[in-house]
Amino acid sequence: MTAADDPAVRASAIVALAKVRDSEGTHHAKPLLQDGSFDVRRAAMLAMGVLDAGRSSYLLMHIADDSQIGRKLLDTSSISDNDRGVALLTSSLRSDRTSEILLSSFFENPDDLPDELLASACDAAGLLRAVAAIPVLTEVALDRHRQEFVRSSATSALGRIGDPAAIPSLLSILDSSSLQPRRSATVALGLVAHRGLPEVIDALVDQLDVSDGPTRHFSAISLGRIGGEKARRALLKEAKDARSDMRPWLALGLALCERQDPNGEVAEYLMAQLDGESNSESAGAYLIGLGLCGRPAGQGPDPSLPWDRILAVLEEHLNGNSSQVSGQAAIALGLTGHGDAGSILIEALAGANSPEVQRQVALGLGILGNSRSVPQLLELIQETNNPFVASFAALGIAFMGDSDSVGPLIRMIERSGGSGVTATYAVAALGQLFDSERRPALSRLAAGDNYLSRGSSTRQLLDLGF
Repeated sequence: MTAADDPAVRASAIVALAKVRDSEGTHHAKPLLQDGSFDVRRAAMLAMGVLDAGRSSYLLMHIADDSQIGRKLLDTSSISDNDRGVALLTSSLRSDRTSEILLSSFFENPDDLPDELLASACDAAGLLRAVAAIPVLTEVALDRHRQEFVRSSATSALGRIGDPAAIPSLLSILDSSSLQPRRSATVALGLVAHRGLPEVIDALVDQLDVSDGPTRHFSAISLGRIGGEKARRALLKEAKDARSDMRPWLALGLALCERQDPNGEVAEYLMAQLDGESNSESAGAYLIGLGLCGRPAGQGPDPSLPWDRILAVLEEHLNGNSSQVSGQAAIALGLTGHGDAGSILIEALAGANSPEVQRQVALGLGILGNSRSVPQLLELIQETNNPFVASFAALGIAFMGDSDSVGPLIRMIERSGGSGVTATYAVAALGQLFDSERRPALSRLAAGDNYLSRGSSTRQLLDLGF
């Protein structure tokens, strides 16, 4: 499939090879660095970053450094800042420490780097959790003479590294007039602060009423990430008379609080808010919030919550008239991790007429990890005429890690003739099925940053979707 006519299939195939740790992955990826398709070239670099192979890291470092070897790999006389940034980011996705060597050389003279490359270097430092880079990142984040997207990347990196020593600098950025760095600081504080720091909670609560919408939104999520009774009380107070744009974000922030320390209060609030809610975006957030409630990381659903009522509410909205709301209810049921959610979703899969709902139910089953649904998902793949439905069903199976689905997925690729949406997603699902991390390769790059201010290299990688 890495030689398929369809560039989308070539791109997904090379990433899938890397995810299954194919020993010849680097050998297959190198020719694709000169592919005629921009996305395939990006996917080849991503594959080399996903592979735990010294040879791959070595080649990516040469591309990032614009060396003679790197130029030969890309068949160019000069490597663009975007390509150098992509190479640096992909080599950092699996926390390959060899990337820190080049990164440290970049940070010796950050003023000599083009803005795009400096932003990528900051993002790479965050992915690597490079504590040694904190002084440079702080300097870049606080420098008001730099481009805002560069300062935003440095600020996000401070959050990803997670060292509480960055809190004073982040609070300083929060008080500045620079919009994008301030948004990033709001996100970063939710990653580095802990419940014993009331001054951070107070600062984020103050941001809930500022004029800038994204700053308000990010503050609600960060308060939820920090958690604790003080944050919960602040979010509930704000929710009483919240403006319409804040309702979904406050719901998600409250759900994150509840996920860490379930007491039933937030679940009751969310169910009450759903009564008569006509705005589909708000209703969807309340449903997702219910799905997040009462399931601390690595644990099962908290038995003290009223699960019969929660599941009944989610099922009611799953079977409602709005495809958008039904789809969110399906994802929420998957997020609950509750055993009874599987039966509800399997029944919905059999009766769903909307392709949008079918897609979300398939994904919800994958998130839930209920392997009992694999036969139904395989049947859906065989029978549907909608390639997107088949694709989501394939990804749902992949999230479950059920190796019995390998044969049907291969037959799905063969029937497609090796081209089109179905083949692309089936190939991606095969890689996902055997990915030891059990999640998309780019999830670390997307998590914990200000998504409104990303460098070109980061945006181009995330557009691949693998």
